[in-house]
Amino acid sequence: MVEEIKMKNFGDIYIKSAILHIIDNKQDDKPELSDLELDLSSEKSYDFLKSHIKESLLDSKNLKAKFNDPSENSVLKCYNNIVNDEKNFVDASKKITERLFKFMGKKASNGCLIVCSYKDEKSNEFLAILKMDYNNYYIFERITTNEGKMYNKLITKSDGLPSIKEKLQKCAFIKMYNDNNEYDLLVLDKQRKRYHEDDVSQFFYKFFLNCNFNDNIRKNTKNLLKYTKKFIEKTYGSDPVLAKEKISILYDTFNSSKTFNAKNFSQLVFEEEEIKEKFIEEVIMKNDLEIETEIDNGYTKNKTNQISYKATEGLEIKVPAKLVKDKKVFEIKKSQDNPGTYNISIKNIHLDSYDLE
Repeated sequence: MVEEIKMKNFGDIYIKSAILHIIDNKQDDKPELSDLELDLSSEKSYDFLKSHIKESLLDSKNLKAKFNDPSENSVLKCYNNIVNDEKNFVDASKKITERLFKFMGKKASNGCLIVCSYKDEKSNEFLAILKMDYNNYYIFERITTNEGKMYNKLITKSDGLPSIKEKLQKCAFIKMYNDNNEYDLLVLDKQRKRYHEDDVSQFFYKFFLNCNFNDNIRKNTKNLLKYTKKFIEKTYGSDPVLAKEKISILYDTFNSSKTFNAKNFSQLVFEEEEIKEKFIEEVIMKNDLEIETEIDNGYTKNKTNQISYKATEGLEIKVPAKLVKDKKVFEIKKSQDNPGTYNISIKNIHLDSYDLE
């Protein structure tokens, strides 16, 4: 097996190439691309880029991610083109920038995109994609050369490590792809709002990079299941039968799909608009979960296969979740003769065995 390349455990990095493209989505209908790489012989510019890369790589809010459909992923293809031949760097960086600009829309913040090809001390090849918002710590100048080429020049106005205000909000670091990788890239997206589905909050990681945060899939699945179940039990506590029916729908949803969309689920399960809104607020927003996320089916398989009914009389009945709403086999109704109690019917079953104690 190929050794997993780590991205945060590095001694130092060496920037091979860098280029700056202007992404002013407020004024322009397309990015202002540079035909020439940045001049890395300037120590100030080199240190400025290096410090941003190192600080962002070590940021605690970085998330490990996997590319969706890696064989067709446009950003990964650009990385491969650069690694295979450094002469492809400028053209590949332009394609990356055009793709980012396409998904930014008009609401996302403008500025520039800096693409850097760099190595670690073990000569592993990486690509850094740094979205730089406008601030007072750097400026850029657009120059037309004597050969008619466009050059976007970086002019830094600060020294040393980036301050809090300088630190990047959106960037990605890509490494050599391998099917067995735990992750393909690190993504820093501090402006991401998990409980919104709008393009502004998701354009960078979901649309531009087309990746998913695989290391959080099991955790998200576990939390979604736990908090949604608690919400249903709390909301329908006065009618445990109805609560169990809705929980069985929850289990069916988790077992029959590879993704969970909270808004779609709320439309399916809750009738009142007030409860639908409350579900999004109390389950998704309050717990910082995502509106739509992948489901860890391996986890849910063992957690959602049955519904348990416990009675104060000491009885406990466990029913496969898929049979809870099958009235040909299982039915539970409120008793008309004895208010506050329930009648349970189990019908048309085949006994495999029974024990006499």
